[in-house]
Amino acid sequence: MSKPSPSSPPDPEPASRYDAAHGRPSVTGLPAVAYPNRGGSWDAEAKRWAYGDPLDLDLVAGWLAAGARLLGGCCGNGPADIAALARNVAVTRPG
Repeated sequence: MSKPSPSSPPDPEPASRYDAAHGRPSVTGLPAVAYPNRGGSWDAEAKRWAYGDPLDLDLVAGWLAAGARLLGGCCGNGPADIAALARNVAVTRPG
């Protein structure tokens, strides 16, 4: 897969990244990883990061169905977010 050039427009549809990755574990034999961030931006006045909405747990079943076996959270997700994700995975994929 080629990397987008710096002049490439941003992906207008995050779901297209999901569609592009769907099924890759069956091709590579490797587990997929999902670790979304919360879309933070730097608040220069407050001198801190301001994060967007919490992790959308409705996406978890789709990640698992696409082959994700390693799930977590990147920038802006904290221990409470990861705990909620773990509870959701336990319910979505018991055992």
